[in-house]
Amino acid sequence: MGFKLVKKKTSTKDLCVLDVSGDITICEIGEFKENIMSRIGNCRDLELDLKKVEDFDSTGGQILISLAKGYLNKGHSFVITGLSPSVENYMKTMGFFNSPLFGKNDG
Repeated sequence: MGFKLVKKKTSTKDLCVLDVSGDITICEIGEFKENIMSRIGNCRDLELDLKKVEDFDSTGGQILISLAKGYLNKGHSFVITGLSPSVENYMKTMGFFNSPLFGKNDG
């Protein structure tokens, strides 16, 4: 099916909000990574809305981890909103919600 990224307008140039739809799987990951990197450019903070993602696999999970680490290690904000059933199921199964990157906060 492929994917679609739509950059939403925000009140600050430091924040990029991307509305993601379609698939984030091994079949699309090269193009997805290239497209997302070209859209986030010099944005300080990133918000991904994943409510329209239809198919999601471990490759999609890896790109989310990579993006999260990149932003958080620089002291920037990385937020995922609107989980689709496919993304939520994957994240639950893989323990994302027990991770400091995606929900659990030991501090």
